[in-house]
Formats: sequence, C-alpha cells, structure tokens
Amino acid sequence: MLRIHVDNSPEEVTLRLEGKLVYPWTTELALAWGSLNNGLPDGHKTRIDIGEVSYVDDCGMILLEVLRRWDCEIFGSGVVATGILENLAGGDSAGKAP
Repeated sequence: MLRIHVDNSPEEVTLRLEGKLVYPWTTELALAWGSLNNGLPDGHKTRIDIGEVSYVDDCGMILLEVLRRWDCEIFGSGVVATGILENLAGGDSAGKAP
C-alpha cells in the first residue's frame, strides 16, 4: 500500500510518500504528480519525499528516475531512502534535500 500526502507552499508542492512504492501503486503516484505538475505556475517546484517509503520495486525506481529527469526533486532520510537516492544518483548522494 502507498499513501500520498500533498503539502502545498507558495513556492513548491511536496508529495510525501508512505509505504511501498510498487506496481500498481506507481500508477497512482504518476497520476498524482501529473495532475499537480500540470497546474503549477512557472517556477513552482515539485518535490517527492521518500523518507517514509519502506520498499521500492523496479517499476518504482524507474518512475522515480523519470520524475527526477523531469526536474522533480527526490529526497528523504533514513536507511531505505538513502539507498534509493544512491541508486538514483548512480552511487553518490546527489538529489538529497539539505
């Protein structure tokens, strides 16, 4: 199961994920990101917080990589999130929020 919480601020929208990012829930994240991102004004950032994600399958990793390439910031802390971020960055810690 995957829960998606949406946090809005004047400069950005953050999708906070909780649970497992696996198929078929990846479709839900893609739809949520798409509907939010399409309505954002220019310069508004979209971020995804994976700090509460417990597991990501191959489909989830592909989706996170696609979203990252579309200028979505992926960040989070904790053992699982750190491993995911390292895989997305090819082994370094780029992409983490300060």
